[in-house]
Amino acid sequence: MIAKAATFSFLLSLFIPAVSFAQDTPERSMVIITTRAKGGPNLKAQVRKQIEKPLKKESKVVPYPAYKKAAKRAGIKGKAVDAQESVVEAGTEAGITHVLFIEGQMEKQQVGKKKKVNFALVTLIEVSSGDVVFTNRYELKGANINAVVAGTILDDLQKALTMLAEPPTPAEEPVAEESPPEPPAPPPPVDAPSAVENADAVAIAASADAELTPITEEPAPAPAPVEEPPVLANLTPSVMETSSISVSEPTMTRKRKRWRPALHVGIGGIALSRNAEITAKDATPPAYEGPLPGGFLRLSFFPMAIGGVGDVIEGLGIHGEAQYMRVETIVDEETQEAVSSDIIGANGGLSFRIVFWDSRTAPDFVLNLGYGVFIFPLKQGAFPGTRYAGPYAGGTFTIPFIEELALLVGGHVTPLVTASGKLKRLGEQDGGLGFRAEGGLRLFIDPFEITAMGRFEQWSTAYTGSTTLEGVREPYQDVSFADTMFGGFVTAGVAF
Repeated sequence: MIAKAATFSFLLSLFIPAVSFAQDTPERSMVIITTRAKGGPNLKAQVRKQIEKPLKKESKVVPYPAYKKAAKRAGIKGKAVDAQESVVEAGTEAGITHVLFIEGQMEKQQVGKKKKVNFALVTLIEVSSGDVVFTNRYELKGANINAVVAGTILDDLQKALTMLAEPPTPAEEPVAEESPPEPPAPPPPVDAPSAVENADAVAIAASADAELTPITEEPAPAPAPVEEPPVLANLTPSVMETSSISVSEPTMTRKRKRWRPALHVGIGGIALSRNAEITAKDATPPAYEGPLPGGFLRLSFFPMAIGGVGDVIEGLGIHGEAQYMRVETIVDEETQEAVSSDIIGANGGLSFRIVFWDSRTAPDFVLNLGYGVFIFPLKQGAFPGTRYAGPYAGGTFTIPFIEELALLVGGHVTPLVTASGKLKRLGEQDGGLGFRAEGGLRLFIDPFEITAMGRFEQWSTAYTGSTTLEGVREPYQDVSFADTMFGGFVTAGVAF
């Protein structure tokens, strides 16, 4: 019964520490802070997709804005929020166990020709102690964290976190000391011997006592148990010793951010309705009304964004568009005589794109400065052919609803319109203004893009003096001319 009780007590003593450790181990939670060293790649969007999403399956990942608010409550502001020295105070306030830093770095290496090599420095810090429990640097292919590098980072982090979560080895039970053996019992008494026998007996007894008396030794004290220091993950390299993992053949590459392509190009159709009117006092000059269907081409190109990392200079680019229409115009109502006209419109110039924040669904604004022309010749008839030209300034907002669908709103103003061709028959030009407004939707399925836009455009000019219109007997004085077109266009193309 005593043996059974002792066995039960021993098993219970092993079980209780394990239960206590399981109850005291906090839930693993962390925040991911992505930074960028000078010249290094911007990895925020890639980390969110390749690292943060998989980690959420194993750990609680606290959003960065929540960590930032906690740091503010702890009295930490500005750049200090992203500093490793602030982990203990900010992390404790946020109620998390770890902070994961991922920094984009760039090094210039001399291998034949100088080349730039990008890295991702991954550092995991424990909030309770402020200790670095894992750090490693990974070489990137270009400026992307591809699937292979991401998988390696996740495997290493999982190993480090798993080893940190293992319970400590229980202390060994002290071994009971063995007591020395008891000395043998003395021999039984004998009858009184004679004097001779007594002398011999005394000698024999003395000899026997010498042989039987045990020599007892004090037992040596058991050595005190030595406490071993806690062992961190063996695979954790020090901050100064960093290994490099090269990835030469990635199985897949990360898609470029949808809102920051280097090239947009689309071709399609355009359909406008034209309503042009000459206004004069106390008279009704001829007018023009009719449809303008045709083909349409639009492109924009940002060469610095090819293989870029999101620098401001990557927003510098060019843009252009062209439209061509061929229409039949009746120039004589009585005879129904018609003439054909080839209508051409073109715009082109410089662009600068601004992305409001670092996200795949961040809005952007493209500023456009350029020069445009619109030519609508008429070989004959009372209504004159038109030719407009002038510099313009404007832009387009792109507002994504989701990664694949965005709203586009924009336009431009032409403050100095030059009218030429047969418009000179209206008199001497005295000012001109043009403007365009358009809006619509863009559908993007990488790398294909479909755009549908509505458009309203107007050219307004004023003239002094008399008109010299063909077939008009009495001239008009000091007329104004408004050429209005509205409709829309649809293009299909690519963006990459």
